[in-house]
Amino acid sequence: MTDYVLSIEDGRTVLAAETPGAPSLLLAGVGWRAIGRDYLKHEPPTALELENAIAAIEDEIARLRVRPPKGSRVRTKDALVRDIALAAASMITGGIAARHPELRMAFSHGGGGLALLLPRLDHAWKMVPKAKESLAEAPTTYARRFFYDALVFSPQAVRFLADTYGVSQLIVGSDYPFAMGDPNPIATLQKTGLGPDVVAAITCGNAQRFLKLAT
Repeated sequence: MTDYVLSIEDGRTVLAAETPGAPSLLLAGVGWRAIGRDYLKHEPPTALELENAIAAIEDEIARLRVRPPKGSRVRTKDALVRDIALAAASMITGGIAARHPELRMAFSHGGGGLALLLPRLDHAWKMVPKAKESLAEAPTTYARRFFYDALVFSPQAVRFLADTYGVSQLIVGSDYPFAMGDPNPIATLQKTGLGPDVVAAITCGNAQRFLKLAT
């Protein structure tokens, strides 16, 4: 079995083999410091700067076609890869979601801690006048336009995501080929008590809508 480690470095992203003699699979010319230097000129970054940075990453990743060998395991040691809630919240508070209502974004691992962060963001939006000047609607409204995978390893957590985002915004996730993956994500969904129609939507229908394969 070959083990690979995904690492986001200053100027590149590498998927390197830990197993002696196995070749590295991925070398992308995007890294956290290079993206910050080239695109993010303000603190915090402007919405346009974030959009341009995302576009640069997408252009680089789109040219890559990587599939680890069958039976291999992939893991990551980077906190940046797991910082999903901050990324999703930035898409909202930076105004990108408001400016582009048709934008389809999907966040892994249930959006990280975003579901727990949203009540605080909504409260700030209600209480701070400047926040309402920046966003016409509450942050949760924008969050419910995004999609999230349901890879949270617990039926109770899946139900919490369904209550927060709506069942129409959840998509089945496996975390393949990472070693932390759920070996049977369908079984986890079936234990939620959400019903077969909802499970079918999460395992198929919602992803078809996200990919514009269905209405």
